[in-house]
Amino acid sequence: MSSHKPTEYRPDIDGLRAIAVLAVVVFHWHSAWLPGGFVGVDIFFVISGFLISKIILGEIEGGHFSIARFYQRRILRIFPALVIVVAACLAFGWYALYAGELELLASHAARAFAFVLNFKLASEWGYFDIGSDFKPLLHLWSLSVEEQFYFIFPLLLMFFRKKISDGLKIGLFLLISFGIGLYVTKTHPGLAFYFSPGRFWEMAAGGLLAVLSLRGWTPPNRFMAAAFGVVGA
Repeated sequence: MSSHKPTEYRPDIDGLRAIAVLAVVVFHWHSAWLPGGFVGVDIFFVISGFLISKIILGEIEGGHFSIARFYQRRILRIFPALVIVVAACLAFGWYALYAGELELLASHAARAFAFVLNFKLASEWGYFDIGSDFKPLLHLWSLSVEEQFYFIFPLLLMFFRKKISDGLKIGLFLLISFGIGLYVTKTHPGLAFYFSPGRFWEMAAGGLLAVLSLRGWTPPNRFMAAAFGVVGA
């Protein structure tokens, strides 16, 4: 086990978050400036998988992990900000939107609280879909994907704890999800963007990094560490 605490502050990860945020902001501001800026969302998925997996695995190995406490922490972390964002959008929509538009916004709000908004958005994709500018809660699709992952992932880590290693379980989960993502991207490209089973592999990749970190693995020297950073960028 590494001497690092699972919850220790990581300034390098905050730096990655800053890069991801800037990439997404620039992409939405003027996509031609940074056509691949949407990859910031994928970076966030990997970071989230790393941080949360490190906490879960550390608590499981310490013998004090609780599913109920884990979900309680997720609710306390997510819901205060979520309530404010959704309430502000509904209040604005009450004055600014037509009845049909407000009904759609309310439908999105309800599904955002249930963390299934991504599936609703996927069902709307098509020729007659309205523009993203008229969906103020559109960005919450990624939160739905993330929370669906964390509904499944702790259970995966707890099953067959003594018989199958964490790395193997997460690796198999990653490969299955990646395969689903490739298939859906080819057959249903509109669905693929929002389809959580095809995106779980990104958070699972962070989980594999968490396993390596908790096992004490580090690059053998500073040159290799820098090389990993360059390849990652």
